[in-house]
Amino acid sequence: MKKILILFLIFLPLNGACYCQVSSCDSLYKRIPVVRYSPKDFLAIVNDAFIHSPEYLDICIKAKDTLFVQYRFGKSHVYRRKFFDINKIDTQLFFSEDSLFIVSIKNEAFGYPELPIYSIYGVKKCGGYLYGLTWGKRELYSFSDLLKTRYGSIDKFREIYLNDVRDNLSLMGDEYNGIALYPNDKRGMQSFLEKDYVIYERYNPTDTVGVLNRFVSLVSTYTLLKEKQKDLLENKIIERVRYNHTMNIEKKEIKHYIPSEIILYGADVTVLLSNVLTESQYEVVYSALQNCNSYRRDAIFGLHLFRSPKNIWDDGDYATSYEDRLKETANNLLNHVK
Repeated sequence: MKKILILFLIFLPLNGACYCQVSSCDSLYKRIPVVRYSPKDFLAIVNDAFIHSPEYLDICIKAKDTLFVQYRFGKSHVYRRKFFDINKIDTQLFFSEDSLFIVSIKNEAFGYPELPIYSIYGVKKCGGYLYGLTWGKRELYSFSDLLKTRYGSIDKFREIYLNDVRDNLSLMGDEYNGIALYPNDKRGMQSFLEKDYVIYERYNPTDTVGVLNRFVSLVSTYTLLKEKQKDLLENKIIERVRYNHTMNIEKKEIKHYIPSEIILYGADVTVLLSNVLTESQYEVVYSALQNCNSYRRDAIFGLHLFRSPKNIWDDGDYATSYEDRLKETANNLLNHVK
């Protein structure tokens, strides 16, 4: 009896370890890599994804429930089967196919990492790869035929892909690109604000030529302006500002929480940009100016040149609005720049 008890005590932790291991394996049914298309060494990227993929979809089964856990940009998001049913995504593919991977041709969910990218999948077959659509009839194609089926033609795919690359380049300050368009150090922030047209407008509002030159110069850094375009843009901005002033239209302030507004002397000049620039020029410039709006706010709060209360009993005349912070930053910064 004593020997039986000793054997029972020895095997008890082993049985417990095995149970935990099996339970853990059962919860993770399958891991499917997500591969982002690249025109260079795409097949090598696919091969590497089966070894290690920074993005993937985990299929987890617990009791009677199935969870799809998407891992993107260092964050995870859980989807249940109902989501895939509503969006007509054939999840049976994920269970029935081996050596399956998801393909992201472009960043369909730019700025929204919680959105799915399940449109195209690939499978390893016959020593190579074939591709299909998650809402299709499970037909498999070569990569070029898949692009024709998905986009209509190779030329249309090329157009969509190049536009996506261009848009991403114009938004390189976005946190999900991993590249900053502007430096985060305080010297870089100071340099940016010293040249900024909004800061200069708050510092010297009577120098309309100086403000306008700074704005047009900034636009010119993102697209090549023809001489006639430059003249027309300047004239339209001057007309709009004068009209607003003459009609006593309420002056708009720069709102740090509305980066979509491109404001000059209280007038929204976004429409003027679209009237003068070509469609491709406007898309690049508008995205870049939105980025400037966001970075301006970050730089103002980063440098902290505006006055803030020392404590709750300090009832001095300190900056309370973003507009006040703009003015105080402009005065404190540009008074030292000669």
